[in-house]
Amino acid sequence: MTDWPLLMDLKTASRYTGIAFWTVRGLVIDGWIHRANIPSKNRETGQPQSSRRILVYRDELDAFLRARRERNVQPSGDDQPMTTAVKRAERRPKTRTQDRRSVGESAVPPGQGQAVQR
Repeated sequence: MTDWPLLMDLKTASRYTGIAFWTVRGLVIDGWIHRANIPSKNRETGQPQSSRRILVYRDELDAFLRARRERNVQPSGDDQPMTTAVKRAERRPKTRTQDRRSVGESAVPPGQGQAVQR
């Protein structure tokens, strides 16, 4: 058994959890997994700042995985974060066909049945 470090970068966290690097990164950015706040100083000004390197605690990864362990329960959907892809999809305008179908009309080709408004 490998002895894993207390703090891990995203690449190590990915290997530890078995989750893809970009997925782990997204979970950290979306706030599902909290990052360690390691203080540092700006080289030029000497002012305190947060480190740019993303590190996560091993215990934080374990807690995240334990909380999402698959059980025979249907997900409620309330615990889903608003991801960037979902936000983009909500902003995307609907096509004419999607608009027709959303109000319950069938998708009828132009000239057959209902008139198409332009």
